[in-house]
Amino acid sequence: GLGLLQATHVGVLMDAAGLSVSDYSNASNAPSQTLVPMLVASFSASLQGLDAEAALKYLVLLSDKGKFVKEQVQRLLLETRQFEILAGKLASDGSRSNAALDSYFSKSHVSS
Repeated sequence: GLGLLQATHVGVLMDAAGLSVSDYSNASNAPSQTLVPMLVASFSASLQGLDAEAALKYLVLLSDKGKFVKEQVQRLLLETRQFEILAGKLASDGSRSNAALDSYFSKSHVSS
């Protein structure tokens, strides 16, 4: 809903500005390194049924999170089954057409 949308955008902006985003439910009161990625992943998941490409756009905001982003993109592909839109269509010769993932990742990353 609206609260998740707002929390995600505020978290992303604060993170981009280098401001600490803390998870106050964390008993140690140490800043959480997973709060913003989890907010973005949750918001992306809420979008995936409506628009898989929009969900992808949010996930790539986390480009510095490496393995986490890869896992979330894999989840997006498997849960939405939007393979042609996100990863491209395979031709009879085995070549793959460009798709949404190609805008954010190298061809070798998308094809692997």
